[in-house]
Amino acid sequence: RTSDKQYIFDFAFDEKSSQEEVYNLTTRSLVRDVLLGYNATVFAYGATGAGKTHTMVGTPSQPGIMVRALNDLFTSIADKEPAHRVKLSYLELYNENIRDLLNPSA
Repeated sequence: RTSDKQYIFDFAFDEKSSQEEVYNLTTRSLVRDVLLGYNATVFAYGATGAGKTHTMVGTPSQPGIMVRALNDLFTSIADKEPAHRVKLSYLELYNENIRDLLNPSA
């Protein structure tokens, strides 16, 4: 039995896309929303070796989405009153197992 399936997506990037371009189009507006009090989630999905970690973390010279988002967030709240509390999680779901990447021993 076959059936047609349709998927909706906002953006597609190729290997020429820069980390900055991916961040600006997918995540920068979420940081602004967080600063307004909303919650946000960035979810990277794909096959092993597809580049999820590269997109999320990047390199020292080309930081990824997560690094750029945290830089923008902490730059925005620095020296602001009242003090802010930031809570975040960084999880990996692999083979139906969830791993806390901020506390790998948990």
